[in-house]
Amino acid sequence: MADKKPPEDDLSNLRRRVAKARGEGASKNAPAQSPASLAMRFGGEFGAAIIVGALLGYGADYFLHSSPGGA
Repeated sequence: MADKKPPEDDLSNLRRRVAKARGEGASKNAPAQSPASLAMRFGGEFGAAIIVGALLGYGADYFLHSSPGGA
């Protein structure tokens, strides 16, 4: 039983391994994005939101047997 490590050593070893796997110690700041890349990202997200909303609306109309005009 004398060769068993104390739990503190195991815990500090685990913390050290987790920190290494997470990459702590490296730069945590992401590189700055250019205005053009932000515009493309926002435009793509907006377009995706419009398409998803249209598909959800069409699906709801189809399953509820309704139409946007109320007819």
